[in-house]
Amino acid sequence: MVSHYGISYFFVFSLIFISMMSRFKVNADTSFLTPTYTLLFSVLTFSWYIYVSAGDVFEVITQVGYHFLSGIKDIFQANNDGRSASAYLSYLSNGILWVIYMLIHLILQFFIFIGVLNLLLSIMHNKTKSFEIALLTIIFYAFLFVQFFKTYGMGLDRILQITLILLSPLSIWGYSFCVKNLNSVYARIISKRIYRNKENGNLNLIFESTLTRNEAINKNHITNLSKKARLCFSIFLMIFFVFNSGFIFWVTGYPLPGYCININPNSGWPVYSESEICGVDWLKSHENEHNKIAVFNQWDIIKSRDGRLVAENFYSKDLIPIKTNTTTLYNSYLFLGKYSVDKVEDGEEDVDLQDTLFYNSTLKNSNKIYNSEKSHLYLAE
Repeated sequence: MVSHYGISYFFVFSLIFISMMSRFKVNADTSFLTPTYTLLFSVLTFSWYIYVSAGDVFEVITQVGYHFLSGIKDIFQANNDGRSASAYLSYLSNGILWVIYMLIHLILQFFIFIGVLNLLLSIMHNKTKSFEIALLTIIFYAFLFVQFFKTYGMGLDRILQITLILLSPLSIWGYSFCVKNLNSVYARIISKRIYRNKENGNLNLIFESTLTRNEAINKNHITNLSKKARLCFSIFLMIFFVFNSGFIFWVTGYPLPGYCININPNSGWPVYSESEICGVDWLKSHENEHNKIAVFNQWDIIKSRDGRLVAENFYSKDLIPIKTNTTTLYNSYLFLGKYSVDKVEDGEEDVDLQDTLFYNSTLKNSNKIYNSEKSHLYLAE
């Protein structure tokens, strides 16, 4: 759950906050969260990103934290990065299946919301089995709620997948609460009908005329969490899985969600072939201090498809970004993945590699030193 660098830091701050709150909690359960655990996790997390990542990610995280604290007053202003909840809800529907998909998610979030309210009441009445886990769950729900307005570059889609690890059990709790109370309301209506019929001397009652009001409410066949109710929620989860996995869209020919890389490797997320990975491994085994590493990348930071793969083995700050209009490259390896061997990004569109200024001025005069099915390596001297 904390493998993403942003979530790992958020988890550290959550542990520190929970540790502080536990000191004010009488008879708090501290079975899993100890000062040693919090200190060890914090040290390991910060050490990894300071020393292994040369401090780059650590610096970014501190900037994000400062931005979050300094801009807390603007947290409820919708941003326009296209990945907030408001942005997703404003997207034009691609068909009835997408409407159903949206409704399924809204229903699930409603049950989770009811579950969170019940959890808050349990904390207030000191009925939780683990105060720390309950508080951690509340913190992660608050983090998810913030994403409806500010994504801070992480996106609602990613945060939803991460937070559901903790929040998904609350959907069962919320569903059970709703069913129990609906059954109770239904039982009260039935009991009133029984008493009206009894007062009118009607012997053809729906239930036994000897039932008292409380007996009518508590009668098993009137109010309980029946097998049918549990079956309904199981069916709901099955439908949710069919939609959320993208299977129903794939079968019906609808546009697939972007995260369905198991069905559509070209969905927009970088999914690399074995050939590309082998190319980077070869490059790693032949690196030297005399030659730099270059990748096609048109942004200020390395975030192109090729750049992300190469940055897994080399520091991104050491990579040379190449644009279509670059004219010089010396003493450098250039890595081309399965897409950039043919087409590269130029602004908002893709252009043929051989039509670029960089190809005609530099690349065609460079030496191709590695050639596999879906990745090429050039040496510009």
